[in-house]
Amino acid sequence: MALITRYVREGKIYTKDFLRDHFAFANDTEFGSFLKQLKKYRVLKTIKGKNSKEEDESLLEEDDEDYVGEIDDNSSIKYLFRYVGLLTCKGRVIYVYPKYIEPVGDYAPQKEMRQVINVLRKYNKARKDIIKEYSGKEGKDEINILSLMIYFIQDFLDHGLYSNDEEITEINGSENYLWQKTIDETFPIIRDNRPYYTEIYTLRKVFNEDDFIRRLHAWIITDACRQMKETGLSDIYGYPYIEISSEIKKDFGDDQYISKQIEDELRLQFDDRRIMLLHAMNSYITLRGKMREGDEVMLLLGTRTFHVVWEEVCAKVFKSQRNEKLNNLGSRYKPVMDYIVINPLDGSKELIELIQKPRWEMEGMIREPKDTFVPDFLSFFTEHGKYYYYILDAKYYCPELNGNKILKNPGVEDVAKQYLYYLAYKYFLDDISITYADVKNYFLMPKETGKIEDVGFVELELWRHFRAVPRFVRIKKLPADLMYEKYISDQTIQLKELDI
Repeated sequence: MALITRYVREGKIYTKDFLRDHFAFANDTEFGSFLKQLKKYRVLKTIKGKNSKEEDESLLEEDDEDYVGEIDDNSSIKYLFRYVGLLTCKGRVIYVYPKYIEPVGDYAPQKEMRQVINVLRKYNKARKDIIKEYSGKEGKDEINILSLMIYFIQDFLDHGLYSNDEEITEINGSENYLWQKTIDETFPIIRDNRPYYTEIYTLRKVFNEDDFIRRLHAWIITDACRQMKETGLSDIYGYPYIEISSEIKKDFGDDQYISKQIEDELRLQFDDRRIMLLHAMNSYITLRGKMREGDEVMLLLGTRTFHVVWEEVCAKVFKSQRNEKLNNLGSRYKPVMDYIVINPLDGSKELIELIQKPRWEMEGMIREPKDTFVPDFLSFFTEHGKYYYYILDAKYYCPELNGNKILKNPGVEDVAKQYLYYLAYKYFLDDISITYADVKNYFLMPKETGKIEDVGFVELELWRHFRAVPRFVRIKKLPADLMYEKYISDQTIQLKELDI
């Protein structure tokens, strides 16, 4: 059965009837199992006993009650996906695209999701948070079927098919002359004091094309490429479509029989590469069955914390200096060097480490906790001899106006922290003569495409009573497609592009 591919939007509220029709389930029992599996892996949330008529950012918050329990037959129950990326369940390939993408009609955002998945790949390459490359050392529950597919294809391109070579010694063959054996075991004809050998031993390697493991390996390569193509991952990873077997899985017997054949082969092998390949084949047979039969959700490539990816993208594209040491910054920004001359001990500190920690005094003892404020992004920028300081916070939110209300916006705590970040650095900024008017305090939020926009600001009115401090946190909408393009290609955008 071919896999069914469908697109859904992160955070969008769906009815049970819509999901049943959208994912083409004719059987309610199988559909119920589908929902249970997605809930088990905390990909699908139940919206019950809440205001489900409005898409509210709070609906994306974690609550164990939204994932556990039986599927209620009440048709008023609704669901949302708390995940971004690609997964499979019950023979369905599910692309969950980010909440800022709003396609019109039945349009499936294939191009946009291809870019998102490439972002996830790059993010994963640096952090290994999403999918680990198969190394053969993973535990049973750590292996991802996508990592196996990639491993098999790359290994085949590098080494070819699994083989148990049989070496046959022949006389007067066409390759691999065995001169020492020939000299030791044959009699040459001597002419003009030179030996001439009429019989030469040669070595021929024979590949057993009917070997079970070799045939199985060929089928796995072909099947992995087919799975990659069906899920759309072959286009993303750029691997060739390899079809070197016309067999089907039934030709090899059931999973238990296949596993026994692999284990028998393992007992005969001492080569590390072959041993790793055999273990991978065993794991693939198990996971492939679960993927096809839907016994388990396969989180192929994605994350339930896409806000962390957005933060990483913003930090890389705008080149955050948060973790740079002041000595390094001083070589590029004269006011920072002037500060280090007066405060030499701070030169070895990172910019983030200048934030002072809370001080607790109890029973006459003063203590400082380990943690303090941690801004997402800090950076200097200079132009025409003038210095600016940027305090940016990447917010994976999509605020909307609804009458006299604002929905899906950051909470008051997020706003308050932006002011506190400024206060935490005020002593430092005063010392290097950067005034509050030259401090840029921005929220960075995604939108689908277009140009960078300044869409407004947020303020705490109580701040109006304080002089010489930034009153507003401005809201910048950044085109995600542009940000991702820069992130994937390791390019940056100058901070002044935000000052529109």
